[in-house]
Amino acid sequence: MHKIHVFTDADLDGAGSFLALKLAYKNAIISYSVTTEKKFREDILNWQLKDSFKNYDTVYICDLNIKNEIALIDRNNVIVFDHHAEHVDYLH
Repeated sequence: MHKIHVFTDADLDGAGSFLALKLAYKNAIISYSVTTEKKFREDILNWQLKDSFKNYDTVYICDLNIKNEIALIDRNNVIVFDHHAEHVDYLH
């Protein structure tokens, strides 16, 4: 069974992104963390104290402008869905 973790913003766009993933992956095991752009670094570092990217097939980052935190999530199993224009320069 596919195992997914989602980091999502604490707003309507983030909730909608999470709902879309739940509908797309009906048979997956999905856990989530709600955060904000300002708290993302602290929250993901704290998450890594008790969990790991390697425990999931896919980790989604939804609706979070993480342009300054790319090094924290630069993993093969991480996918970022974001509409903020600022992060495009950091795509690669």
